[in-house]
Amino acid sequence: MAFEALDLLQQLGGEPDVAGSVLARAQQAERVRERAEEREAEARRARAVENAELLALANRQQGDPLGNIRAAQLHVADAQAEVADLGEKLRKAEGRLESARSAVQFWADRLLVVEEASARSRIPDPLEQASMRAADALREAHEGRMVVEQARRQTRQRSR
Repeated sequence: MAFEALDLLQQLGGEPDVAGSVLARAQQAERVRERAEEREAEARRARAVENAELLALANRQQGDPLGNIRAAQLHVADAQAEVADLGEKLRKAEGRLESARSAVQFWADRLLVVEEASARSRIPDPLEQASMRAADALREAHEGRMVVEQARRQTRQRSR
């Protein structure tokens, strides 16, 4: 509206006052700047649209890597969830395994007690008794030889 008034005054031959002229120039400069910003924003939007179209074209030409990346990322997320689930299952299974091992060890110890009690209370047959006496005799003979050998070594060392 200020420009229209300024144009009207100039057409009639009158000069606007200085304050009005300064104000009109400031308003005109503001409108010029706004138009430049609008043109720049429109150019940015046009470049963005063009870049998006170029990207879409290149993407299609290369076999849709963007779509494949998205699909692969979904597979990665699914696999990570599955790994976490399996890890939890593994920890639980390891706990059950350790519990079962403890139970086996407990019952194995109890079985030893039972076997020892059973062995003490059973009477060996004559063949087993003879075998045990022979083993004892061999052990005693071996121990006797060891004692004799040790005495000989000591005698040799003293004579040196």
